[in-house]
Amino acid sequence: IEVDVAVDNHTAQPQKVQARITMLNAEGKQVATTMKQAIVAAEVDNYPLSIINCQLKNPHRWNLDDPYLYTLRVELLAEGRVVDATEVRAGLRTLEFSADKGFALNGKNMKVKGVCLHHDAGVLGAVVPPEVWRRRIEALKAMGANAIRMSHNPQAPIVYDLCDELGMLVMDEAFDIWQRAKMPTDYHLFFADHALRDVSLMVRRDRNHPSVIFWSLFNEEPLQNTDEGARIYRTMRDHVRHLDDSRLITGAINGNM
Repeated sequence: IEVDVAVDNHTAQPQKVQARITMLNAEGKQVATTMKQAIVAAEVDNYPLSIINCQLKNPHRWNLDDPYLYTLRVELLAEGRVVDATEVRAGLRTLEFSADKGFALNGKNMKVKGVCLHHDAGVLGAVVPPEVWRRRIEALKAMGANAIRMSHNPQAPIVYDLCDELGMLVMDEAFDIWQRAKMPTDYHLFFADHALRDVSLMVRRDRNHPSVIFWSLFNEEPLQNTDEGARIYRTMRDHVRHLDDSRLITGAINGNM
C-alpha cells in the first residue's frame, strides 16, 4: 500500500520527525505497520515525506457486495512523542479499463449502471441529513443501480462515506461550467483564478474513497469542441494525474453544444 503523507511545520526550525503508519482491519485489529523518518523544512505547508510503502498480506478487497473497509492511521512523532495523528477509512480494490473488455473491479467485468444525482434532496434543501442519503443510496441499489455521478460538483463528505460503506461506485465531478456562463452568477466568474486549486482540493479530499473510480472535469461544457477547451482540459487532466494516476479522467461530452 502506498501512503502519501504531507506535513506542516509552522516553526522557524527544521524538524526531525517520524511518520508511523498503521493499518487496522474492520474489527480494529492491527494488520500492518511501518515507520519513516524525515526532516521537515522550516515554515512550510504540505511538505511531502514521499511515498511510504506498507505491506499487507492477504488483503480483504472492497467490492459492491462486500464493501470491506480498513482504517489507516498516521501518527507524527517528534522526539519519540506523538504530536499529531489522523485516521481515514480506506478500501483496497483494483480498477481495470479496457477498450475490448470494458470495466473490471478486482478482475471481475461489470457494467457501470449509474444515475446523475444532485447535491440536494427536494423539499429538504441542500443540507441533506445522512439518513436521507443512506435511504436514497439503498433505494438506488435495490432498483439495480451500482454507480452515482456527482452532478455537477463535489458533494458532501457523508455521501462518499456512505458509497464506500454501502458499495456504490462514484464518478466525482469538479465543475458544471468553465469560462462561459450558463447563469450570470455561476462558476465562470471564478474559474480562471480558482479552477486548479479547487480540482486539487477535490482529488486530495476524495482519493482515499474506494467508491470513486472516475474523475470528471466538466459537464456539457460549451468550450469542449474548441482548441481552447482542449488546452484547458489537458492542463487540468495533467494536474489531476500528478495527484492521483489510478483512475480515469473524463467529462460529460455533449454533441449538441
